Amino acid sequence: MPYMQALWFRRRAREHKVCVEGQLIFKTTAQTLHAALAEQGITYVQEEMAKPDLVHMI
Repeated sequence: MPYMQALWFRRRAREHKVCVEGQLIFKTTAQTLHAALAEQGITYVQEEMAKPDLVHMI
């Protein structure tokens, strides 16, 4: 049975739910950010860490 988890977050007063299937494990937040930018998952990092890449994702 595949691993599935849901992440809830609020952005601009709207609630969103993202379902993720599978599991990746990393030791650093930099690794999670690189995986998210490669469209291999989602991550939660400080804005300052992601800021250089935000323009590319919007």
